[in-house]
Amino acid sequence: SPATLPAAVVEHAKLCILDATGIALASHRQPYAAQVLGAARALGGNGPSPVFGVNDGLPLRDALLVNGTLVHGLDFDDTHSASVVHCTASAWPLAFNLGLQQGVSGAAALAAYVLAVEIDATLGAAARGQLQKRGVHPTGVIAAFGCATAASWLQGLNPAQCRDALGIVLSMAGGSMEFLSDGASTKRMHPGWAAVCGVTAAALAAQGFSGPRAAIEGR
Repeated sequence: SPATLPAAVVEHAKLCILDATGIALASHRQPYAAQVLGAARALGGNGPSPVFGVNDGLPLRDALLVNGTLVHGLDFDDTHSASVVHCTASAWPLAFNLGLQQGVSGAAALAAYVLAVEIDATLGAAARGQLQKRGVHPTGVIAAFGCATAASWLQGLNPAQCRDALGIVLSMAGGSMEFLSDGASTKRMHPGWAAVCGVTAAALAAQGFSGPRAAIEGR
């Protein structure tokens, strides 16, 4: 619950969120901002979920994709060094956009953000740097699990449903390091896509859709 968060954690979380939001606004000076926003509008049109720095919103999942891309686009957003995951780029859009949709308090949204970051840091650190060596972008893969957990918490899913959400997102999480070979744009979208995966997995789990039970420790 929000009351269990140490004061130092809350203050640092606010700093990361402020930093991420500023980066998202600065990203609008770059071509990729218009590109990802244009793609989202072409797919789903306008919606109620806000986009950083834009007057008209998008449907929830499209807003998550765009906001995550804006935060990570300049690559100046925070990185948890032990996990090599850009945690805030997915955790903050998820907490912000889904929190608004659910009508939760700011304190609850902040707690959801911290929860996503905690999951990202823990799972990413357990991978011990092996994901990148195998051509997998940790931010794209690991952050999907943090977002699925935070989305489950924000929507009040029970433990069994949360477990299903983690199992479902196992089949969605992705992010290739192939962008390194030619400087492609894809790295920028990985956090936003992780947030899309997380909120989708939680929604499926809430309806009784099942996921593998050993999503973390399985084969």
